[in-house]
Amino acid sequence: MNKNVIAKVDYHDFISEDAGKREKFIKEFGDSFANMGFAIVSNHGVTEEEKQALYGVSETFFNLPDEIKLKYHDQNNAGQRGYIPKNVETAKGRKVADLKEFYHIGQQLSSSENAAMGYPDNIFPNELPELEEIGVKVYRTFENTGRNLLKAIALYLKLDEDYFNDKIAKGNSVLRMLHYFPLENVDDIPKNL
Repeated sequence: MNKNVIAKVDYHDFISEDAGKREKFIKEFGDSFANMGFAIVSNHGVTEEEKQALYGVSETFFNLPDEIKLKYHDQNNAGQRGYIPKNVETAKGRKVADLKEFYHIGQQLSSSENAAMGYPDNIFPNELPELEEIGVKVYRTFENTGRNLLKAIALYLKLDEDYFNDKIAKGNSVLRMLHYFPLENVDDIPKNL
């Protein structure tokens, strides 16, 4: 494999019953991480129907009036869960706030488990109960995919396949749905980025 190429691998090859496909996946995925630090993974487990459902409900949420969206912005959780309005987040080393709003979904644990882990509870809009349903489903799918990708890395490193499991159990990753605002004209682009 060319050391300057990011591998494109099919997740189905790793979870398949075909030992040859699985070994090829582990090698290409591991080599890509070793050489480039990245890999492109197709067929990651989220179906096209689920993707479209999540996009649709995200678009519906972001099109709600600001006064409704702001009900789901908790300033006490440092943007870890729920809605975060535009002009709140600033890229590292930059002075101008980003023209985006976003919504975070994290682990769907009980409040007592979240408290023990130091996580805030998820926040879901009453106006769109389907956001919780599809958001948690996609989150859990990606969490499972990530767990399996770490199994591939463990095997590549000649470790036990489950080596990373206890290190990622109930991890604090988030699913981030983003909405970028269009610029009205080129003059709107800050000069001091």
